[in-house]
Amino acid sequence: MKSNKAKILYKNITTYTNSNYAKFLNFHNDKYEFSYNFYTIVMSILLCYCIIINIKSKNIKKLVGIGGTVTSVSAMNQQLEVYSMEKVHNSKICKKELDEILQMLKNMTLEDKKRLKGLQPKRADIITAGVVILDIIMEKLELNEIIVSEYDNLEGLMCQIAKKMS
Repeated sequence: MKSNKAKILYKNITTYTNSNYAKFLNFHNDKYEFSYNFYTIVMSILLCYCIIINIKSKNIKKLVGIGGTVTSVSAMNQQLEVYSMEKVHNSKICKKELDEILQMLKNMTLEDKKRLKGLQPKRADIITAGVVILDIIMEKLELNEIIVSEYDNLEGLMCQIAKKMS
């Protein structure tokens, strides 16, 4: 039942957002790149809500984050001068730390973000949006901590298959 609600919500959100995106794009022809990024961020946030609706009933107790946003947040949280996979992998970020980082990022210019310890300069333009999405996920799942993994979905799938085979 929840899965159907999530699908219906996603379909309605997608239809609404796509029509408004078209209006936004036509209104801002000279700013296509910005509007495309805006659209991507909005769709990502909405997709997060749909996923959260679907998984909230599963009583999740732990959250493991993979990918650029969560590893960047860990590196920023530790103020790493040089990225260290060993220091980032299995590190933990609590919701309070994430909220502090988000507030800091919201008040920084792009140039300030490019100089931030732990953040790769090429991620400076997208990190705030990623942190907002991560913040929403943690808030809606009512989790106060996320564990950071340097491994990705492929390793997880391989472990799952190996576990089933043994």
